[in-house]
Amino acid sequence: LKEGKIYQARIAQQDIQVVRKYDSPGSSPVGIFSDGKNFWVGDASTNTIYKLDRELKVLEIFTLPEYTDKSFALTGMAWDGKNIWVCSDNNQKRYRLSFKSLQKKRF
Repeated sequence: LKEGKIYQARIAQQDIQVVRKYDSPGSSPVGIFSDGKNFWVGDASTNTIYKLDRELKVLEIFTLPEYTDKSFALTGMAWDGKNIWVCSDNNQKRYRLSFKSLQKKRF
């Protein structure tokens, strides 16, 4: 698997098959989820969350208030249906965020 790519995969029994490859908006994607309408991708190299359409085109870019200090590194991201959860290996913490807490970045 190459850096900076997002892979759509099909899992059947014990086999994983790559169906399609997409360019990631950042070079180090660390998490992806769907809110039912859009995809959201976290990127470790920029500590940024990207909101993408169904074809993975960037709609909006968000910074994380908790990650403005470069000593934190976004290493994972998930969604529980209400909150976004992000974590950092550097400080061994996880953060619960709402969509409203994200800071929109111009692009």
